[in-house]
Amino acid sequence: MRIPTDSSLSLPPPHSQKAGYHVVAVAGASQDVATSYGADEAIDYRNKSEDELISAIAASHGRRGVSHVYDAVSEHGSTEASLGALVKSGRGGRYTYVLPVELESFGFLPATIKHERTLCATAHEDEGEFAQRYFDLVGEWMDRGEFRAQKVTVIPGGLEGVKEGLRRLQAGEVHGEKLVYRIAETPGLA
Repeated sequence: MRIPTDSSLSLPPPHSQKAGYHVVAVAGASQDVATSYGADEAIDYRNKSEDELISAIAASHGRRGVSHVYDAVSEHGSTEASLGALVKSGRGGRYTYVLPVELESFGFLPATIKHERTLCATAHEDEGEFAQRYFDLVGEWMDRGEFRAQKVTVIPGGLEGVKEGLRRLQAGEVHGEKLVYRIAETPGLA
């Protein structure tokens, strides 16, 4: 999503409640992680058909329906569920996603739903001023304990540990965490 960079822009506070948003997370085994980070409610996507998930997301905010979606997955059906919920809510809205998505394949998408890919690269280009101000705020919020980073699990062995990380992902053992590898710990690197 393109964010205006004019100096009068007021940035949202760190918590969904402070910003006036009702945040609905879609998660599996990590629902408790989502709510611990401030989501107002969590929907379990497991054991739901695509239509059931779309209906659950669309109904999650009561009669108001969902109007904004940040799709941090952008694959494995999350695009279809996100856009389907926006359409079903009937309010129009905004959809932003992180991975490349062929939105042209979604012929059902009405003009009232705006969409744009979210890229960190824009923080180094045309939205640098906004990004700098936001990064500074996030640092302050972290210092005050109002904003938390996601749980990190360091896999030992540097790049040699990537196989273990992939095994954990494939086995479904990774929930609500990021796997990190310290390149300097890779055996044989000088």
